[in-house]
Amino acid sequence: MIGMNDAWLAGLLEGEGNFHLNHGYPGVRLKMVDYDVVRAAYEYANVGHFHKTKKYKDRQQCWEWTVTKTQDALDLMNRLLPYMGQRRTEKIHHVMDAYERKKNATLQRHQQTHKENQDPVHVYC
Repeated sequence: MIGMNDAWLAGLLEGEGNFHLNHGYPGVRLKMVDYDVVRAAYEYANVGHFHKTKKYKDRQQCWEWTVTKTQDALDLMNRLLPYMGQRRTEKIHHVMDAYERKKNATLQRHQQTHKENQDPVHVYC
């Protein structure tokens, strides 16, 4: 396809994609019946997975590009953020903020558990 750039990809995701949390982890998804468009987005972004979805009776075959690797999804969101409209910008910030809160809570739990599991220091006189 001619003219692919970050603004093109952002516009495509603005209209046909979504930015979401999956069990607290960020993700990006594009699902359409247009094989060539979804494939071009996948190849341009150079992250994620491209596959056809299950075909239901009386429905057209859909194609899906998903980015589920946390850092890849965050990097893509940051890269496209300058080109997104207000609603998608707010959604991306919501996803990023929620992930940061989850990451910080997990780190705090890990540190607390590690602290509780340390053997006490015994000093004998």
